[in-house]
Amino acid sequence: MVELVKVEDVEELKKEEQLVVFPLFGREYDYIGWNNVDLNDASKPNKLFGSINVRKALSMAINKKEILDEYLQGLGELAASSVSPIFKSSYNNEVRPYEYNPDEAKRLLALEGWKDEDRNGILEKGKEEFKFKMYYPVGNPLREYAVSVVKNNLKSVGIEMIPEKMELGTFIDNLYERKLDSWVAGFGMPIPLDLKPYWYSDPNIGFLNFSSYKNVEADKILDRLETKLSNERKNDLIKEFQKVIHQDEPVTFLYWTPNIIVYNNRIKNIRITPYGVLVHCWEWTLN
Repeated sequence: MVELVKVEDVEELKKEEQLVVFPLFGREYDYIGWNNVDLNDASKPNKLFGSINVRKALSMAINKKEILDEYLQGLGELAASSVSPIFKSSYNNEVRPYEYNPDEAKRLLALEGWKDEDRNGILEKGKEEFKFKMYYPVGNPLREYAVSVVKNNLKSVGIEMIPEKMELGTFIDNLYERKLDSWVAGFGMPIPLDLKPYWYSDPNIGFLNFSSYKNVEADKILDRLETKLSNERKNDLIKEFQKVIHQDEPVTFLYWTPNIIVYNNRIKNIRITPYGVLVHCWEWTLN
């Protein structure tokens, strides 16, 4: 028996005899999407999320570690970009997740003109209140829990977020059609690493760039990665790309989510890797 299970079931499984239970850290991460452009006119910045300072403030206002500790029981790892630590040669250790810092978040929001002038608990800029809906698909307890934490975190800095469940098929369609301002979702990064579909500014190429992120330097790096280069040079470019993404914070990277692997200890020679559960299954033996 080899299977993936929910994190919340780990402790119970550990009590059962003959079961080996361990987290497999890999290439799947959750994030909060912020549409960087106006829904009706992609040539204009989004009125709420078009500013780099605002997006950084949002990331600082959210206590990602609380979600990691409370729901994932400390498993997983905070994310700073879409490059997983498992890509050891390409991973930039100098790029660190934005730390939970609501005071700094308030300062950055104020720099961008978001202040609670009427003292009603919600920031405003002119006549625009910082109020929005955050969409997430039904049937995912982790993301539902995350949304509840995010709602409280944002409220403490003067932002009103309204959670909105959506049927999965409709949710995915709306992402591809760029109809959402804010959402919670996840990606699994491919092996070998391919960043272009997720971050390239041309929507025909960056078809998974749901935030409509655009940065000339990022595009140049992604283009260069497709040219004939040494592995060392490609790794350097990917590290540089992580710096660019971290500086712009087009989305709020949450955490790398582990898969919990459970198998009967009678099975020997198991080597489960980020490539998948059944890789090398022909080498398994049963005692």
